[in-house]
Amino acid sequence: MNTTTRYAPTLHSLSLYFGLSFALLFSACEGEGPTAVNYDRKGLLEHYAQNLILPEYQEFGTACSDLENAWDSFADVPSTEGLDLLRQRLVQAWTDWQTVAPLDFGPALDRGLLGFVNTFPADSAGIDFLMEAGTWNLDQADNLDVQGFSALDFLLFSRSPEATVAAYSGAGSAAAQRRAYTETLVQRLVQLANAVQTDWENGYAASFPEADGVDVGSSLGKLVNALNRYYERDLRDGKVGIPLGVRSLGIAQPERVEALFSGESRSLAVAGLVAYEYWLLGGADASAPEAPGLDDYLDAVNAQHNGQPLSDEIRAALADAQTSLRDGVTLPLNDAVVAEAGAVQNAYTGLQRLLVLIKVDLPSSLGILITYQDNDGD
Repeated sequence: MNTTTRYAPTLHSLSLYFGLSFALLFSACEGEGPTAVNYDRKGLLEHYAQNLILPEYQEFGTACSDLENAWDSFADVPSTEGLDLLRQRLVQAWTDWQTVAPLDFGPALDRGLLGFVNTFPADSAGIDFLMEAGTWNLDQADNLDVQGFSALDFLLFSRSPEATVAAYSGAGSAAAQRRAYTETLVQRLVQLANAVQTDWENGYAASFPEADGVDVGSSLGKLVNALNRYYERDLRDGKVGIPLGVRSLGIAQPERVEALFSGESRSLAVAGLVAYEYWLLGGADASAPEAPGLDDYLDAVNAQHNGQPLSDEIRAALADAQTSLRDGVTLPLNDAVVAEAGAVQNAYTGLQRLLVLIKVDLPSSLGILITYQDNDGD
């Protein structure tokens, strides 16, 4: 129901746009990539499918089920204590979502998971209208912004705890419709999460490693395109750039942040960056330092950027971007884009720097064609 704010590009953004376009065109003409390197792409894809993607979808599904349990308890007997737990479970599920959100291909893409789960900002007027009408169809594409996490954020956080409990209490039609609508939203999250998890468990995880090339339609091509598309459109633009005003002639739009009412916008943006690092490194950390990832594939083909290993440059850019958001910005982003605009601009600049590395250098080094269209001029 929300309309997209059109962006009049600045000279800087036009330069970046044409630079990216030229580099991507050049990389698309380079052929099938590093064919001389004997790298176990199938093993890499098996690791991602079995050790990363499946467990992360399972964790997200569990978080949604925990949210449903907290909702059931609150709906039975609305109280401030029950609301506090419900809010905590919503934030936890929303945080876990940040890890699987970039996987917008295969079952998730087929089921429209990204749009149904986390379109923001919510259309609060539309939500109120549907609750008052007492009927809704959340499968409709024009109802993306009246459901998912952002809609629950509005319903559970836009009022004081006492006012929220009162809105859900009693036998009146308004409270009954609010309970019915919220229950529909929560159950829909659980159903969507379970459906995508089941699709992966019942065949897609097994078939994913078989398409082990780098051509259009390969599993690696789908993974890299999905990770970068999400990073560019949903993280860089949606979470930071649009609220900052990069698409509105520099006029901040704080009302367009993710998690507007709960104040979790900054922490969710940081979680999104941590998730990108997770997928880049193949889940490698202190407990599994040898886990294969895209960074290892880049090292295997000796990918370089300005004379340095590309994987090191990407990790450094990721660390800088995380630091600028986690430490440089201290307020929720709806407040920060006004009160800490310089710090948010610095974070956005860091996100831009990382974009060039992951959208141009990474795919061209691996012979992967970026097939989605950027939206810098939309």
